[in-house]
Amino acid sequence: MKRLKFIGGAKLGGVNYTWPLVKLEISQTHLILKTIFLTKYKFLRKDIDTIENVSWLPIVAEGIRIRHHLKKYPNQIIFWTFTPKKLIDQLKLDNYVNS
Repeated sequence: MKRLKFIGGAKLGGVNYTWPLVKLEISQTHLILKTIFLTKYKFLRKDIDTIENVSWLPIVAEGIRIRHHLKKYPNQIIFWTFTPKKLIDQLKLDNYVNS
């Protein structure tokens, strides 16, 4: 099973991680967010409600928000990357995001 990896930063609940402290892995069955401090969030497709584009300052802070219904994870999960178009294109290709 192929996995693509993106390096970036994240806002996980009330905690911010700057680039390059977070890795997002995309596979056909799940997404995994990992921080350098070994925090790990795994989302199966059924756990994800929607994935949205997020832009705070274009070019400086762009990424995705993962809306989910898992009580054990923070409500706010945002992944920031310097390659947002490539990330969104891959999520569309793997049917995580509608075109």
